[in-house]
Order: sequence, then structure tokens, then C-alpha cells
Amino acid sequence: DMVNSGTININDGAKFSGAQCLVGGIVAAPSQTKDRNITRNENQGNINIAGEHIGRLVVGGIAAEVRGPFLLDSNNSGNITFKSTLTATNTNSTCVGGTNGLLASSSTGGARRLTNSGNIIVEKGATFTAESRFGGISGLADSGDIYDFHTSGDITIAGTFNNRLCVGGGFGYTNTCTIASSAIGCHNTGKITITSDASSTQLCLGGVAGIIKGALRNSSNTGNIEIASSHNALVRVGGIIGWVNAGGVNTVSNSGNITVKSTAKFTASPVQLAGGIGINEKTTTKLINTGTITIENGAELITDAMIAGCVADARDNCSTLINTGDVLLMH
Repeated sequence: DMVNSGTININDGAKFSGAQCLVGGIVAAPSQTKDRNITRNENQGNINIAGEHIGRLVVGGIAAEVRGPFLLDSNNSGNITFKSTLTATNTNSTCVGGTNGLLASSSTGGARRLTNSGNIIVEKGATFTAESRFGGISGLADSGDIYDFHTSGDITIAGTFNNRLCVGGGFGYTNTCTIASSAIGCHNTGKITITSDASSTQLCLGGVAGIIKGALRNSSNTGNIEIASSHNALVRVGGIIGWVNAGGVNTVSNSGNITVKSTAKFTASPVQLAGGIGINEKTTTKLINTGTITIENGAELITDAMIAGCVADARDNCSTLINTGDVLLMH
């Protein structure tokens, strides 16, 4: 068992020119041996990052990168802040998670029973060149199974992004992993706020996950989403998932509200916005939305828009979809 309450600061003037920079509140990169698990750890310390990062940047409240073992029964309450003076000019993606930045375990590894109450903050002025992935649990869940998580930390994004931006209350981007629950469940209650200067980038945003390419089951979101930024690339937003690209979804719900603020401006076609899933390309079964979608007076959607209570753009089978949430167009 390990507990950290100390602060990690990477200050202005620091320059990292190597292939990668891994920053973790407890460990940076644990052993890849399958039977060496990371168990019962708690991080209370904040992580503050500035400076110049030329290599890949991976940050997690508990562990930066988990490639072999299980991450089990661990909690993060520390905040992760990217300061206004940060520049990440790396060509590989930036991965940031409340508990771990990148999870790439084998088929016998993964994560179980994780909680996060720490906030993720990207200050205005911070600049990212490559694709960026932010999640309350994991920025990139590449492989391995994930069961039973709860995250209540807020995610606030106000930086400049020159490539795709993936943000999820639980996961920014999932690949071949399975996310499911047993008795505890998989839940996000944290708020996501996007005010970034991301005018040339695609935005994939969801209360549980930004993009999934694996299976998602028995998961829910009650956190609100607010978008106040301008985009001239695709915008895919869902109360649960922004983009279901592969895998599949079963038994999920959203009661969080989505608000497109008066300062938002979308100019690329199409905008896909829904209480459940922005764009669905694999089978979805049993989805319930009770959250409200509000487009404020002054918001500009200068393009084709798909707005729906459950699924905005359904490109594969969808069954048992229930919506009781309102869609409000203010004028």
C-alpha cells in the first residue's frame, strides 16, 4: 500500500527532449510483469506541469502508464493542472487520466475498483500539437478489462489544441478494452467544461467516454457538459459517448445536461449532439437519457446539425432507446 500527499511541479523553463515524459503521483511506469499488481494506492498530491515537451506526454494521478499488471482498489484525489506556459510539441498523443494516463494491459490484466475525485485542468495558453486524450479515469484505455469505477472530478479544458481533442468523464479514448461493472458499477458524476481554442480540431466528447472502440456495459453519467468554444472541424458529443467507432454498447444511461453556450460556434459539417451518443457505428442496446440539451441564444451552428435525445447519427443497429430529456433551442 502506498500513499502520496506531495506535490509534483514541472516548472517553466523545463525542457523534455526524450521520446516520452511519464508522470505519476505514485509510480510512473510499473513493471510489465503480469503478476505484479498495483494495489490499494492513494494519491492526494497535486501535479502541475509547465515547460516544453517534445516527446510523448503521459500523466496519471496514480500511475502514468500501466502496461502489464492490474491497477486495483486505488483512489486519486489530487488535481492535475497543465499550466498556461506549457507547450507539448510531441507527434505522439498526450494521454491524461485521473488515475492513469495510459492503460495497455494484456488480456489477463486491466483495472478494477478505481475512484477519482481530482480535477483535470488545462489552463488557457497551454498548447498541444498532437492528439490529446483526457479522462477522469484514463486518457487512453488501449487494452485490458476495466471494471467498477467512479469518478467525480471535474474536467476543464481551456488550452489550444492543434489536433483531435478526446475528452470523457471516465475515458478520453478506449481501444480494444472492455468497460463493464459488477456490483459497484461504472459512473461519472463530474462536470466537463470546454472553453478551449480548438478551432482546427475535431472534438469527441462524452460523459463516460470521448471515443470507444471496445465494449461498454452497465455504465452511467450524471455529470453536466458545457461547450463554449469554436470549432471548424467535426464535433461529436454525447451525454454518454461522443463516438462509438467499434465494439458495442449495452445498458447505459445519462441524466447529465448538455449546454452549448452562447459563445460557441460550430462551422464544420456535421455537428452530432445527443443525450446518449453523438455518432454510433456499432450495435447499441438499452440506452436511457433523461438529461436536457440546451442551445443558448447566441450559439452559432453554421453547418448541418444532428441533435437527438438518444443517438444523433445512428449508423448501426440501435434498440431499446428511451428519452425523456428536453431539447431546448433558446432564442
